Amino acid sequence: MEFEIIHKRKNYFILEHCQTYNSSRSVNPTTFKARWASCNFILRNYLLLIILVFLAQSCSSDYKDFLYNAPTPYLLLSKDTVVTREKDYLNINQTDNGKVYMKTANWQQQLNIQIFDSSGKVHFKYMGAQLQNNQPLIVAGDSTWVFIAVDTAGLYKVDLQITDQLGKTTKQSLFVKSLANKAPVASLSVTLIDSSQINNWTYNLDASASKKSDGSIISFIYNINGQAITSSKNAIRWTFHERGWQLISLFVTDDLKRPSDSTIQKLFIQ
Repeated sequence: MEFEIIHKRKNYFILEHCQTYNSSRSVNPTTFKARWASCNFILRNYLLLIILVFLAQSCSSDYKDFLYNAPTPYLLLSKDTVVTREKDYLNINQTDNGKVYMKTANWQQQLNIQIFDSSGKVHFKYMGAQLQNNQPLIVAGDSTWVFIAVDTAGLYKVDLQITDQLGKTTKQSLFVKSLANKAPVASLSVTLIDSSQINNWTYNLDASASKKSDGSIISFIYNINGQAITSSKNAIRWTFHERGWQLISLFVTDDLKRPSDSTIQKLFIQ
């Protein structure tokens, strides 16, 4: 509509101007030349305007066709479901649990994704930095590793949106399964290893049979006749100097600082 209005206005102006020129050309040669030059100038600009409008419409149509026919961006994931342990925010054991590899299906496309978790309990980290909901993650290449940590056990659905250089977007889903952190189980055996000296009975306190099914035990906390001893080793030696009953207890803590129940042993030295 705007082009038609311009077109009509230009035609009217050109016709009026040229008619004025025709009516006056016999009167003054100078005026005749000036009006003829002005008329040519207007015609050239009018034709240039038509060409520019045509080119703009043609380019817009070509761009729309190019955008429509461009491949849809797609994200390739190393796992459809990521399994991790609750509260493992640092990947304490450096396992592949909680890690997912993201890559664009088109190797020529830069990786540009946004992540959204409606629960607020799933946390994504890239190179040690935590990503916020809908915060764009843009890397130099077409792929990267991302680490995932979860506050509580459960199954979560996370929305991923990938955007290509043309602005086309695709949404995908990633499931995250967070397992409950199981408590470790403490075990203790007490063995006499030396009684050769008077009033010295040395025992080996062995906690190596303690178990942790989904992680590792990092500390062993002994209590021997009321004296607390913490060790990172699963066995220690202890020398008693008095006869009679000795009370020994042990509990262990895992890599996420969850404690076990205590196990208690009573030892009688004659």
